[in-house]
This record gives sequence, C-alpha cells and structure tokens, in this order.
Amino acid sequence: MSVESATRRIDELAQCKKTPPGFIEDRRSVYWVDKKPPQPPTVFAVSERLEELVKSKSGHRDFVPDRPSPIWKVPTAALHFPERRRLKQLAQPKPFHQQWIPMRSAYTVVSESAKQGAPTKRLIELARPKTYDPLLVKSNSSWDWGEWKSDIPKESLNHVASGRLEQLAEAKPTPKSYEENRGVMWPVSLAAKTAEASTRQQQLAKPKTRTALDQDYDPYKVSFAARNAVASPRIEEIATAIPRKVRAKK
Repeated sequence: MSVESATRRIDELAQCKKTPPGFIEDRRSVYWVDKKPPQPPTVFAVSERLEELVKSKSGHRDFVPDRPSPIWKVPTAALHFPERRRLKQLAQPKPFHQQWIPMRSAYTVVSESAKQGAPTKRLIELARPKTYDPLLVKSNSSWDWGEWKSDIPKESLNHVASGRLEQLAEAKPTPKSYEENRGVMWPVSLAAKTAEASTRQQQLAKPKTRTALDQDYDPYKVSFAARNAVASPRIEEIATAIPRKVRAKK
C-alpha cells in the first residue's frame, strides 16, 4: 500500500501546472483594467485648514488696479516757489574727479599742427632705410670657397710672421700620459693563453647548486645536523615564554 501511495504522489507531482480559468495570454499591463473595480477608489479627506491654505491670497481692500502713474501734475504755486541756495546746491550734478580721463576713441584725430609740422634733419635721417653692402655672390656660382676673391691686401699675405707668432700659432701638444681609445679587438697575450686557474678560482667558477630545484627534494625532511643541534643559553632564554602570559590548560 505504501508503494502505491508513493507512486500516486509522484504521478501527481509530475503533472504540469494547470492554467487558471481567468488567465489572459500577453496581457498588456498589470494596471490595465477591463472592468471597473468592485470597490471605489480611495477618497482623500481634506480638512478645513487645508482648504483654507489652498485658497489664493486675496488682494488688499484698498488696492486699486490699473492706477495712474506716480507722475502727477505740479501745481502753479510750486512752479513759482522761490529757489533757495541749498536747493540749488543739491540740484547740481556731481562733478567728476579731477584726475578722471574719459575713454579715448578708437580713431585718433590728428591735429592741424601735426599735419603741418616739418620734420627735422635727424628725423629724416632716422626714417631712411638702412643700407647694406652688396654680397659678393657670383652669378651661376657653385658656392665654392675658391671662387671668392680675398679682401686681404697683398702686403698682409706676403708678410712673414715673427717667432712669437709662430709659437702662439702652434697647436697645444698632447700630454705624455694621454692614452688613446683602445680598439674593440686586441691580441691576447701568450701568458693569458697558457695561464692555469687556481683551486679557489675553479671553486668560484662552479655554478651554485639549488637544492630546492632538485627532482627528489623533500622540504619537510630535517637534516641530521639540525636534529643533533644544541641551542645556546641565549636562544633558550629568548625561547622561554613570559610567565605572566602563560596560562594553565583547563
């Protein structure tokens, strides 16, 4: 009986979920109602104070819309009223500062005196363009230094220099200890070819062996020297736990 009941339960769970009777495929929106809801929507109750605050502010009782301009007609008595010194002083516009300079126009106006002025000899001399001597360039020249004519006079070319001038004209000699740059390739001496390396040199020339890179290396293996090692008194003193931090096991 238990097997039959279990089989029936499995068959019941294996069935697909049934579609409800009011299901509409591809419904447009959750908020789209085809029918009016049975219950009316929520009605918000507004208090008297809120209704009073919502009302627009009313104008003043003495407010007159579209009233005339504040410029009114001056009476005749005020027009013929005698002026006072204080009123005349207050009616005058504020003067500008003594050092105030108005904005200069973008277009400069040349005065008549400047138009009719005559330049001096010095101005005429400064106004002339600077003249340069013509370059000694030959037509159809290949710019060879031998084509140029020397401006040195013949007397200077035929002059014989003194002993002091010849001494000063000599180039500075190279120091005796100066050595030129060594060539990239140089011959190896016979002594270097027949030299034999010492035992220390052979020992230093050997590559350093890495035990960790060996194939059969065991990192957890303790050497015999480490097993038989005896700690020094200082190491034992440092390894001893502090008494105030030692706690007994419960």
